[in-house]
Amino acid sequence: MIKVDLHRQQTLLVNLSLLISVLLLFLRWSFFPHSSLYAFLYSLNSLKSSHHNVFLDQSIFFLLVWIAFLVLSFLSIHFLMKGFKRYKYKAVIPLAINIFTLVLLLVIHNLTVLQDYYSNVKDRDAVVTMIKSGKLKPDDSQRITRLDNLNHVLHKIYKLQLPSQYTDLSQGGGKGGEINIITNKKDQTKIIVFFTSFDKVNYTAWLYKLNPLTPIENYLFGVGNLKSYAWLLETKQINDHWSWVDVVEN
Repeated sequence: MIKVDLHRQQTLLVNLSLLISVLLLFLRWSFFPHSSLYAFLYSLNSLKSSHHNVFLDQSIFFLLVWIAFLVLSFLSIHFLMKGFKRYKYKAVIPLAINIFTLVLLLVIHNLTVLQDYYSNVKDRDAVVTMIKSGKLKPDDSQRITRLDNLNHVLHKIYKLQLPSQYTDLSQGGGKGGEINIITNKKDQTKIIVFFTSFDKVNYTAWLYKLNPLTPIENYLFGVGNLKSYAWLLETKQINDHWSWVDVVEN
């Protein structure tokens, strides 16, 4: 009887682990290009919204599937300890599925970010060169003035619409193709912002620092929709000049 129960447990754990892993990867993909931390925070925040239908909201499903994944991982460890004597290394299969899923969750976002970087870096570098040379330069009419009355802000932000051949490099602006240029008070360019996603309270972007020593976090306030603070959720630095960021303003 015990042997039959163990076999049934293994079959059930393997099938459930495969199902939950596929669902988890699919739901995580729906939050791209945002980081995992953003996905969790957004999902938790959805629990506070009374107008959401719990049974239809994908963010709620994301949390539920994560809980199911954690429970299955614990059960897989328990099964391994209990069934290893009989099944040997076959007892590892349910846990191996969960570990492989975790690795995919960690790797797949990095691969997505890197793919975007290498696919567009040549064109983005061309835009950076145009800005450095003065061929592309914003004027005062393109300046975001809402920072002017804040004494603790030591930078200026300009909007700049890219030439038509480069509009796909940034998702900023109503129709896309808009980047931000962040300068100091003397109008010296510090950071160039190419948006990969943009919403009312959050954005993801590629930042180009003209000086590698420039601290990114000092210049993020006001880049999106100005709120009380800018929260840098995650950053991936590719080299001295290029970094990818996930930012929430609240």
